[in-house]
Amino acid sequence: MIESRMIYILIVFGLFVISFMPYISAQEHDSEVEIISSSDLRFKQMGESFDDMIFRIRSVFTFDNQAKVELLNDRSLDLKSRQSSWIETKNQVLTQLRSGELVEDDREDLIEEITESHNEIIKKHVELVQQLNDIKIEAQAEGETSLSENADSKLSEINNLGLALGLSEDEKNSLASELESEVTVNEPITEDDALDIAQDNLNFNAENVQRTNLDGRDVFIVTGSESETSGDTTIDRNYEVTIDVATGLILSANLVTPSETESGSIIESNEEDDTDINIDIGTNVEVGSQASIDGEGSVSESSGVSIGGNVLLNSDVQDNIQQLIDSANNMKINIIVTKENGNVVIDKNIEGELTSEQENLLVNIEEELRTIVNESSRNDARITIEINHKRSESIPEEEEDDEIVINTNIGNY
Repeated sequence: MIESRMIYILIVFGLFVISFMPYISAQEHDSEVEIISSSDLRFKQMGESFDDMIFRIRSVFTFDNQAKVELLNDRSLDLKSRQSSWIETKNQVLTQLRSGELVEDDREDLIEEITESHNEIIKKHVELVQQLNDIKIEAQAEGETSLSENADSKLSEINNLGLALGLSEDEKNSLASELESEVTVNEPITEDDALDIAQDNLNFNAENVQRTNLDGRDVFIVTGSESETSGDTTIDRNYEVTIDVATGLILSANLVTPSETESGSIIESNEEDDTDINIDIGTNVEVGSQASIDGEGSVSESSGVSIGGNVLLNSDVQDNIQQLIDSANNMKINIIVTKENGNVVIDKNIEGELTSEQENLLVNIEEELRTIVNESSRNDARITIEINHKRSESIPEEEEDDEIVINTNIGNY
């Protein structure tokens, strides 16, 4: 009897130990720190390259644009999963870098691979937005309302995924701030460096650069554009890239692609003024005109309009900007409208004196911009507008029979 009881106790005890072995094994496994090498990261990138190739093949052989919109939407979700995986990997790499146990070459290799993957996600996000925008604009031009609305809806969803931030947790916790103490930088980058970084990584014509402070960090905001004409439709793609001054890392990139046909341009033809102005407008437009009277005296005007950000303007804002330019003498106006923590903030700077009519137009523009930014689905909605109008004249008294000759030059800058 005693032996049977002892055997029973031993069996129960054995089963109890066996039941806990998986837990013990898991605990031991978790306690082991997984070491990630640069080779591991490159292998991960190779697998993603294969997925990218499959996507490109599917995209080429998807001829129906409604189906292509869905394909691009699926692509965005795949990129979001890829981003989440890389953020987890990045955090593991940061733990290794901060352990102080890596030699300098290994540190540099790991940082290089993480930075490359960060840039690739941003680049693929921009490419994705570009393709959807192209479909949307062409659908609008062809009157395909359902396709245009579907593409626009998917664009809003994709822009809220955070892919434009690469491997940054959010705008205030950027990869640059995480790597700053780990990256060896001899000196901050220059404006020329910022232009090169943007152009080399995102393959567009980087034209302008401005230094500012964003969430406590000094950054360069690089802008540029490219145009493509398909039939009667002109697509103007306008890029904006934010680059960290201290590290040279890209913080984010956005693509805004307004499509303006002749009837949608900010500046339209005006037959009454004998001035043939009829252009497509993207982000930057400059219009200059000069009138001479029998070779004596002259009137010259130049108007520069620069529009940036990540939200498209409507026709009401464009009309008011046009009226403001038409009524102006010398003035320079900068307006920045941003959404911060759900609130709309407007910063503006005015050089030159405005008439009461111009002041009213400016108030209307500000309120329309406030509404557009407030109603945008983007949490980081932002619009920047710069208007620079110059007028000079030297005109003697005119006679009734004087012949007026007007030459108009139009160019993008």
